Amino acid sequence: MRSATLGIAIVAAAVLVIMVAPLVTFFAELVNKPDLFSLSYTYAGDRTVKVTLTYNGSVELKDLRIVIASGDWGQEFYREKVARGDTIEFNFTVDPNVSLENASVTLSFRIAGLYKFSVGVTSAGGES
Repeated sequence: MRSATLGIAIVAAAVLVIMVAPLVTFFAELVNKPDLFSLSYTYAGDRTVKVTLTYNGSVELKDLRIVIASGDWGQEFYREKVARGDTIEFNFTVDPNVSLENASVTLSFRIAGLYKFSVGVTSAGGES
């Protein structure tokens, strides 16, 4: 009976380590790798912006969403899976009546498909 309890405890501990390891690895990389995410953008034409996002982490990300919004205008981009070194490129077109001075960008995904993570940034606006 005692060996069965010990076996169950060992299996439970192993499962816990397997479940928590991707989360610990992701946050360790987030703190220690300034280039974990690399984001750039260029103007690709009249009211069109090309955005490039590169991921340099070792933990696979799932259900990556990028939402860009300002007032009533917004666009969302989705990628089912992102692995180390993946580069995502997408274009969005800004309505000529929309100002991006107070735009917000939200990045969300699931770490190893298990833990939801979301971060958002809102521009401060200002004079042009």
